[in-house]
Amino acid sequence: MAIVNVKTHGARGDGTADDTNAFNKALRAAQGGKLMVPAGHYMINAIKSIRPLSNTIIELNDEAVLEVIPNAETHYKLIRLHECDDVTICGGTLKGDRQKHKGTDGEWGMGICIGSGCARIALQGVHSREMWGDGFYVGGQVVPREVTIRDCIADFNRRQGLSVVTGVQITIVGNRFSNTRGTRPENGIDIEPDRGGPGVDNVWIEGNRFINNGQVGIEIAGKWAPISNVTIVNNHFDGQRPLKVKHVSSDYEQSSLSKLLCFFHNYRLEAASCYVP
Repeated sequence: MAIVNVKTHGARGDGTADDTNAFNKALRAAQGGKLMVPAGHYMINAIKSIRPLSNTIIELNDEAVLEVIPNAETHYKLIRLHECDDVTICGGTLKGDRQKHKGTDGEWGMGICIGSGCARIALQGVHSREMWGDGFYVGGQVVPREVTIRDCIADFNRRQGLSVVTGVQITIVGNRFSNTRGTRPENGIDIEPDRGGPGVDNVWIEGNRFINNGQVGIEIAGKWAPISNVTIVNNHFDGQRPLKVKHVSSDYEQSSLSKLLCFFHNYRLEAASCYVP
C-alpha cells in the first residue's frame, strides 16, 4: 500500500499558503493507499475543494487543521466526495469561515460533503466546526450508500451539524453535535429529503451527544420524499428539544416514516401529521 505525505507534494501547512492543489496532487498519488497529513495549519480553497479518490485512506494528525480560505460564496465544500468508493477519513480538524465569511447569502458551506454515487465511506474522529452551512452533509441524486460517521464532532456550525438528504445504510455512532445555530433549521442532525428526491432508508443513530443546538437534536422531516427504517437509541440530549418528527402525507403520496424506533428516558417525542405503518 502506498503511503504519501501531503507535504512531499507541496503542502506547507503554515496557515498562509493555499494548500488545495497540493492536497489534490497528493491524493492522486495516494489512490489505493494512504495519505498522511502531518500537524500543521492548511489553508484550503473550499470552492475548488479537496477531492478524495476511491480506495483511499486519509489520516490527519490530531494537530492538523484544514481551514477554509474566507470567501463570499453561497456554496462550498471543504472536502467533496463524489462518485468514489471505499474512502476513510480519520482525525484532524476542519475549520470553516463563518466568522470571516465575506458574503451574507446562502447556507450551504459544508465541511465534508458525501455526495452522489459514493459508497462505503467512513469518517472517524473528524472535528468539523464553524462552517457557513453544515459540519457534515450526505446526499446526492445517485444515492450515497454505506456511510459511517463515528466519534466525530460537529460544533458551532451555522445551519446543521449533519444533514442527511439522501442515503441508504447510514450509521451515526458516538458523535457530538453541539452549538448549531445561525440560520435555520439549526439542528444537530436533520434527516430531510428534497422535493422529489430518492429519500432516505436505514439510518442507525446511537450513542451520540446533542448539546445546545439552536432548534432540535434530531429532526426527521419526511414531507417531500420517503424516509424509512430509522433507529434512534441511547443518545444524550442537553439544552434543546431532543427529537422532532414532521411529515404531511398528502404532499407526497408514497412518503412514510416506517419503523421509527425511539428509545428515550424522560424525553419528549414531538410528531406532526405522521403516518407510521
